[in-house]
Amino acid sequence: MKKICIFLMVIFGVFACDAPFEEQPEMDLKSGNRIERTIKFQKASGVMEVIQNMDACTATGLQMIISGGGNATFLGNFTVYNKLCIDGDGNPVSPIWGELTAANGDKIYTMVNTDPWVDEDGMHYLYKIREGMSTGRFEGATGYIDMYGIIDHINMTWDLKGEGMIKF
Repeated sequence: MKKICIFLMVIFGVFACDAPFEEQPEMDLKSGNRIERTIKFQKASGVMEVIQNMDACTATGLQMIISGGGNATFLGNFTVYNKLCIDGDGNPVSPIWGELTAANGDKIYTMVNTDPWVDEDGMHYLYKIREGMSTGRFEGATGYIDMYGIIDHINMTWDLKGEGMIKF
């Protein structure tokens, strides 16, 4: 009985001293490839503002900044910072460049260079995850995110949710 108690104490001691679990990207054990998974944005909201920025937007000098935050799978509570060049009527004259910062500081860099569309879910923007740009656990990530909802150009606010696929 004494030997069993000592054995159990040693086993519990080994596991108690183990380093805390840090989530790593899932890998296909057979091929070693990263796995493509669904990413969901439960809610994201924020504000838009137009600033003068001749350095970034040489053609028009007008830049729209879109910022805010929300909650998403793999990101937790996140912040978003998007920017694009616009003309005097507010129409895009450049892609939308985006940066999502996860709760732990890891970043996903995105870009929209397609026209938005509208359906029963609201205005849609299709974001491409920029390969080779993301950091931390998202390093080397690829995929897309379809964000949709309400864009209020009068009050300069937005309220979106979305879903897509991410491979990391």
